[in-house]
Amino acid sequence: MLILTWNIQWGLGVDERCDLERIARDAQRLADADVLCFREVSDGFPELKGNDGRDQFACLAALFPWHEAILGVNLDVRAPDGRRNRFGNLILSRYPVEQVMRHTLPLGARLRTRNACREGCSRLFCERLSAPCA
Repeated sequence: MLILTWNIQWGLGVDERCDLERIARDAQRLADADVLCFREVSDGFPELKGNDGRDQFACLAALFPWHEAILGVNLDVRAPDGRRNRFGNLILSRYPVEQVMRHTLPLGARLRTRNACREGCSRLFCERLSAPCA
């Protein structure tokens, strides 16, 4: 199984343009990944540099129609216009995803798992670690 993980910073490139189609092309050029883990995906938040506020979760899912999209929203806040602004991770899997579990790590936590995985199944962690807000 080939996994590609990428902090896309809401699609912002080094040229300071937000271009999800370019992200998708580059990801496909880098590898024919079975699973893609995109971090810092935005829906809303037009105040982010270069961001037009569109639903990037839906846009990226549409650019990989042969993958199943799993959203991992870490932040969900009401925007001034009443809609929801969301920010988080997007996992795109070529294989069916049977179960999704989300776990918020406490500060300073170390990930420890002791449960076994049946033959033929896989575990995937797509994490976004950040400092606490003051």
